Amino acid sequence: MASTTIKGISQPQAKLDGSSLRVAIVHARWNKSVIDALVAGAITKLKESGVKESNIVVESVPGSFELPLAVSRMIAGSHIQQASNETDLLGGLNFSPNAPKPISRSSTPAPIVPGSSQSFDAVIAIGVPHQRLDDAL
Repeated sequence: MASTTIKGISQPQAKLDGSSLRVAIVHARWNKSVIDALVAGAITKLKESGVKESNIVVESVPGSFELPLAVSRMIAGSHIQQASNETDLLGGLNFSPNAPKPISRSSTPAPIVPGSSQSFDAVIAIGVPHQRLDDAL
């Protein structure tokens, strides 16, 4: 008789409490249908674990190639933000060729965003590799 159990990661035995956690999700925009499902699943699981929606920050980059730099900037930005209430977590990092140049905030203090005065406890990177055209043929 065939087993009806699904193999994989089993449910945790302990109840997880993520109510005090602040989590960032950085995702690629490449392959939107796959990425959107992965981001939605990550957010759902975080909420099920008690992470408050206000403590989940989602940012995007064009593709998987940009993920390491964006994650690095998110981590560094959250430490700077913790010290100065800076709201631009990617530090002006923008990969769009048509994007306006970031405005200098040297003389204007950044607005205070509620719940953003602590660094991230985790940063999740979501992306899928680009397939080379000659590999696909």
